[in-house]
Amino acid sequence: MVYISALDSFYNWHYIHRQHVRDVLIIGDSISIGYTPIVRELLKKKADVNRPLVREFSYIPTSELLIDHGEPVNCKTTLYSLKELDRWLDGRKWDVIHANWGLWDADTIDEVVYAAQLELLIKRILPHTNVLIISTTTPIAENENSKESRLKIQKISNFNKVVVNLARKYNLEVNDLHSVTVNRKEIYAWDNVHFNGQGYELLAEKVAGVIEKYLSE
Repeated sequence: MVYISALDSFYNWHYIHRQHVRDVLIIGDSISIGYTPIVRELLKKKADVNRPLVREFSYIPTSELLIDHGEPVNCKTTLYSLKELDRWLDGRKWDVIHANWGLWDADTIDEVVYAAQLELLIKRILPHTNVLIISTTTPIAENENSKESRLKIQKISNFNKVVVNLARKYNLEVNDLHSVTVNRKEIYAWDNVHFNGQGYELLAEKVAGVIEKYLSE
């Protein structure tokens, strides 16, 4: 088991840049924050796995230390990401970028707007990477008494069709995180959106497996 607790991972986020290994960037919402540390551990012999960070000094009362740590950025919506993307890409050429948007957008925009904004992100990312992998959005666990949850589940499904169509248009790899988590309520956390340790391990293994295919090329 390689699951890293949320508390441990929060205080240990940092950039890794070693020579002679591949550079991987993970862009995504809080779901990707949950699996990134595990992906980093799984691929540590082959790649430096990073994600956007907010770097700042924070006082941690329990340890009475001032620690320079990087707080992971929640990349939220496609619109927010369009505004912040240049900073996250850091003016570099990445060997692999793994990206995901959908959960936040499903609360705010329709499929037409989502498709337009996602395509803009793809166009802006492609010059900065040798390989762009775009993942489908993980579903929420259905609340049988909630019409709102059923509508969001359908919207996420529609968004994922947009992902597949754009991936085909730009010849991108699709990492289908939706299919490995759908109808598996036992891997969800209490909020039916995020995942427990088992769920994040499952996602991390899927993400690492897809990325690893491109690390030896």
